[in-house]
Amino acid sequence: MDDGILESEAAYFLDLDVYENLGDEIAEDVFEKVNDITRFGSVPSWIQYPEIPKGEWKFVGQLNDSTGFNFGDAGIGYIFIEKVKNIEQFPKGSFYGNADKYY
Repeated sequence: MDDGILESEAAYFLDLDVYENLGDEIAEDVFEKVNDITRFGSVPSWIQYPEIPKGEWKFVGQLNDSTGFNFGDAGIGYIFIEKVKNIEQFPKGSFYGNADKYY
């Protein structure tokens, strides 16, 4: 499913500085394209505020409560993978369902 997010708009969801400096009109237009379904790819549908891991990470997908897991009150679990420099490095994964709780 294509959510209509352009590559140029991805930073709105994945870069905290960009997110915090968005104008209301742009934010409203772009954020309404993304919903909170379980999916892989594209950009995260943040519940309240972006919880972006520090360092070099790539968003992989999100899981909502329809998976049978409870991530808080109708929350979402976010999946990130560490960006690696070459194919011989083994990337780490990061999964979290609420602020400051990384797995």
